[in-house]
Amino acid sequence: MNESLKESYGYCCQIAKTQAKNLYYSFLPLPKEKRQAMCAIYSFMRYCDDAVDNSNGVTEKRRALVKCKLELDHAIKGQFDDNLLFPAFQDTVIKYQIPAEYFYQLIEGMEMDLEIKRYQTFDDLYQYCYKVASVVGLVSIYIFQFNNDKAKEYAEYCGIGFQLTNIIRDISEDIRQDRVYIPQEDLLRFNCKESDLSQANLSSNVLKLLEYEVKRAEEYYHRALPLIPLIDSDARPCLIAMMKIYGGLLEKIRERNYDVFSKRIKLTKWKKMFIMGQAWCEGRSIH
Repeated sequence: MNESLKESYGYCCQIAKTQAKNLYYSFLPLPKEKRQAMCAIYSFMRYCDDAVDNSNGVTEKRRALVKCKLELDHAIKGQFDDNLLFPAFQDTVIKYQIPAEYFYQLIEGMEMDLEIKRYQTFDDLYQYCYKVASVVGLVSIYIFQFNNDKAKEYAEYCGIGFQLTNIIRDISEDIRQDRVYIPQEDLLRFNCKESDLSQANLSSNVLKLLEYEVKRAEEYYHRALPLIPLIDSDARPCLIAMMKIYGGLLEKIRERNYDVFSKRIKLTKWKKMFIMGQAWCEGRSIH
């Protein structure tokens, strides 16, 4: 590895270490090469997120995503300009033969956020979750390496579970930005109004709604479990850690009686480290 590529990977690892929070802990058990690759992929996704977050207004945000697409085009061709993350990103895409379409789908998911603030049905929401989260799972298994194409189906389910967890945890934050990801059909089913969520009204109906959404997310984690033995053994602790960390958020939501309004749900550093130890042991015991 030449010095400029080494510098690029170091830059990406620093971004992941300082910004990835939950995910970075799960990267730690990976062999160095795969860990660096995950950091490079994360850094590109973070770069696109920041491009949108740092733009004002829908028009400017759209321009930012158009720029991200152009930079993605160039990076895949080996044209990096002066952005330090792209050499490592392109090296990872080539080394692990990751289909470029996944990265374009991710940007499409970000574009959906500029246009859609409500989802009528879960099927509608699923398409969004696929683009912003399942494609991340699909990219990851190329780095983990897998031995059966069924792994793609399970990686898709895993991503859906992760995104549903984020949606439940962030209900309060999202509604302040006039976004409601909980499907409208679910609100209707449990006789809830958006005002119940904006006012942090933990009525019996809201509790039933949130219990339903948590169970749905857990079901997708359950569907994703067959993925674990299909990836290389050196990557299993990482995947198990991801699933346990996100599953741990759901457990904490349940422990707080579904109060996702008064305080942000998160795991402590020590809880994450404990999960890492569990994941390491479990991953090594699977044959």
